[in-house]
Amino acid sequence: QARPSVLVGPSTPLIVGASVCTTTVAGYDAAGNAVAVTAGHCGGAGDEVRSADDPEGTVIGTFQRSGAVDNGIILLNDSAQVTNSYNAAVLSSVGGPLPGEGAQVCKTGIATGTTCGPLVLATDSGFAMHVCSSHGDSGAPVYAGGRLVGLLSGGFAGVPSCRTPLQGPVHSPVMAVTWDPVAAEMNAAGGVGAGFRMA
Repeated sequence: QARPSVLVGPSTPLIVGASVCTTTVAGYDAAGNAVAVTAGHCGGAGDEVRSADDPEGTVIGTFQRSGAVDNGIILLNDSAQVTNSYNAAVLSSVGGPLPGEGAQVCKTGIATGTTCGPLVLATDSGFAMHVCSSHGDSGAPVYAGGRLVGLLSGGFAGVPSCRTPLQGPVHSPVMAVTWDPVAAEMNAAGGVGAGFRMA
């Protein structure tokens, strides 16, 4: 008996092995494989991947590898259906220059939902932003007007993190990895994920 595919797209909550994280984006690589991207620290090679929104607990893929800029590549199987929209995250494009400092960016993650705030600092491969985020949001898509600009990576050690958007602006900023270095690393590694294009 056929059963519905499990949707996987930006902000789909993931169970990777024993970890809970969030999907950055899903699509296809140059070889035609269905793939998803999340934070690299979310899993290890060979970990089974499930959607936390799927009550059946269907295995939808396998964690393939982590990259140096904290990206994780998941090879999806036939139980997964990729999409460019999920929850409040609707993506129309990926990559390109970061918005300027002070510009509003948003993230959608499993722990704290959709929150927006200013980009406060940019480096060659990442940026800091003042948005509410907590454990489980790792890998969440960071976007500006429907364009994916990065993925949520982590917070600052020793500084209180945000636990709920209701606590207001008094919390640590969070760090994200810029999408273009992630894509470049995926291409350089070859294999699953290389030549990624969004669903």
